[in-house]
Amino acid sequence: MPRKTDKEIMAQPHWATIETMTTHHAADARSISNPGHGYPAHTTTHLQYRPYETKDEALDYVLRHRDHKTLVLISAQPAKTKLVIETV
Repeated sequence: MPRKTDKEIMAQPHWATIETMTTHHAADARSISNPGHGYPAHTTTHLQYRPYETKDEALDYVLRHRDHKTLVLISAQPAKTKLVIETV
């Protein structure tokens, strides 16, 4: 049976890892030759959410990536919402 899509997994109670990722962006040539102009080098940070159907799948990923200090394992429950519209 093929793996469910992330959207299908997240629609039900599931396990997930959240990892902090950083990306370095190099400066453009104009910034290097003329400081104060162009785009300087910088680093951006974002979170990556990986859902898993079972706790075992999630733990397997954590064990294989345990050297990553920015990895968090969670149990997630989708929120249930109810919209009520009343006329007065």
